[in-house]
Amino acid sequence: MLPGVDIRQRASGEKEMVFTQNLLLEYANQTAQVVPLRATVAVPELQLSTSWVDFGTCFVNQGQVREVYLMNLSGCRSYWAVLTGQQEPDKDPAAFRVSPNSGLLDAGPVNVPPDTITFQAQTPFLTSASHSLQEQ
Repeated sequence: MLPGVDIRQRASGEKEMVFTQNLLLEYANQTAQVVPLRATVAVPELQLSTSWVDFGTCFVNQGQVREVYLMNLSGCRSYWAVLTGQQEPDKDPAAFRVSPNSGLLDAGPVNVPPDTITFQAQTPFLTSASHSLQEQ
């Protein structure tokens, strides 16, 4: 962990990062003043409805779609994005697709179901030409 950064857990279970540092002010009359600084940042807690997605048996000319839910369990608005590890997924015909691939989830009030977004994971749409290439 970086100096001056601490991760704490509140009684509610939410995590926060606390940044502390001193600001040194030096004046023209050769005096100095130290001003303590502190910032607290809520740490988002996002959770998927499943840890893996099973598309079952996929056939040529038939794509499969599965829904996955992303929930914001924290008290802070959270930006999320899908990272597939591919440099240019739009140009890769064998790439899995996820839609939407980014967004915002609002903070959820206490004792209310968490803010959720549904996104779809889709298998590649295999054609007979791409299927025969995979068999080689």
